[in-house]
Amino acid sequence: VALAFDLRGHGQSGGVRGLVSQERGTDDAISAVEFLVQQPEVDATRIGILGHSLGATIALCAAARDPRVKCVIAMAVTTRIADELKPGEYPLYRLVEFLGRVVRAVTGKPLLVPYRVKYTDIINDPQRARVAEEKGFLQRTFVSDTIAHLLEQDTLLCAPKVRVPTLIMVGGQDRV
Repeated sequence: VALAFDLRGHGQSGGVRGLVSQERGTDDAISAVEFLVQQPEVDATRIGILGHSLGATIALCAAARDPRVKCVIAMAVTTRIADELKPGEYPLYRLVEFLGRVVRAVTGKPLLVPYRVKYTDIINDPQRARVAEEKGFLQRTFVSDTIAHLLEQDTLLCAPKVRVPTLIMVGGQDRV
């Protein structure tokens, strides 16, 4: 049995599009495990979890918190998103985070920030990057409320607590 689910704010789920955090995502993953173990066709002693990018962090954190998770696959995991920023980006993101709070206070709406990752940043093959772009694989914006959560993201808070078989997969250009 396999279950693919959308974190809050992703895909077909409810919630603000692009509002993510390590804690909320971990809670969502544990809720998915809870759902799975209640299904009669599921062997609750053999639950595994797989995640990609921030989802890999979430998978590791869910395994660290929930003993029902018996194995993990973490693909393209980052240790800390803040460590991935280019020089000067950290104060810029903090400024945008502040402006987002001002915009929300004045308008009641979130500030949408362009998503800086391009298809060619994550897909080396130009043809595959073009196909992914045609399908709209990457979101174009995220809400500024997410910035604080992303700058606090830290896989190393969870990874040392994982006590189940774990496969970590990274690409040749990843810096993990």
